[in-house]
Amino acid sequence: MDGIGNITGKYFHASPLNVRTTYGHNSANGAIDCAAYVYDWTDKKPFQPVIEAFTSPGPVLIYFDQNGNRLTTPELRVKPEVAGVDGVGTTFFGSPYQADQFAFFGTSAAAPHIAGVAALIIQAAGGPGSIDPGSVKFVLEATTPAHDIDPLFCSALGASSSGFVAVTAQGSVTDGPNYLTVFYLGHPGQSLESLTIDASKGDLIFDTKATNPAPTIGTTRGIAPGDISFVSGPASPQVTLKFTPGKFASGDSVSFTIDQDNALTKVSGGQSDYLGAGTKFTASFGPTKDTVIGTFQNTIGFGFSRADGFGLVDAQAGVDLILGPSSKPAP
Repeated sequence: MDGIGNITGKYFHASPLNVRTTYGHNSANGAIDCAAYVYDWTDKKPFQPVIEAFTSPGPVLIYFDQNGNRLTTPELRVKPEVAGVDGVGTTFFGSPYQADQFAFFGTSAAAPHIAGVAALIIQAAGGPGSIDPGSVKFVLEATTPAHDIDPLFCSALGASSSGFVAVTAQGSVTDGPNYLTVFYLGHPGQSLESLTIDASKGDLIFDTKATNPAPTIGTTRGIAPGDISFVSGPASPQVTLKFTPGKFASGDSVSFTIDQDNALTKVSGGQSDYLGAGTKFTASFGPTKDTVIGTFQNTIGFGFSRADGFGLVDAQAGVDLILGPSSKPAP
């Protein structure tokens, strides 16, 4: 641990969120385990919900009963159940975020928001005693909207008669030098000569100021690090990688990281999922000149994820399910 609750180290990979770290009282059968989403990270509409990288994935395996006796078959508990928002404004505690002087983060903020939605569901059902806890949990899970079912992973694909380019982003820029990976597949004699990532529509910047970590090349395959260069101005929504002509051949790949921030706050934008809000790449080939464009996308769907359960709770949908169709106004 790094002293503030984050697991770090040479052999720890923060993503994908597939390492079980949920434990303690939130693993109880009667508890609703809560994941956390950052609230309104772009400060623009429509709202772009994105899971927090520090949230604790499940599921939970129980090996002993309440008396300390080992179970013949370990009990698997599907955790977390749902997710709530953090990073919301408060009146007196927290840290500055977006337009708020104080904002409160963490699952400690997400849990009371989910409790508030549960209270609205109980109220809609008729008040205390009108609906049992299991039914409240069912309503919370059944009314979540579509969510990212492979959190902390985002990809973009582009293809033409000259070649195929895939750019993937995994985890966060702070996880190590392999945050972004570029892979090229093309005809013999052709090569990838440049790749530009444009995050202007995704409200991101690539910040290369001297006070930030420099762009770093990670794992390479086929191409040597000396044949790769970065072109980016400080606090620019674009970054370009240039490759020595003929050196980035079919089957080659390169991984790298570069400081990535929210364009408004200049901080807190370093997760891969943020690229899915509109970021694109343009790849150029040679010696036969051609280009392809790819758009970063997250995999959106319904169902359970070990990172955020059934997804972000929806207060309106939950209350509507309890009240039924008659509660909705006529069109």
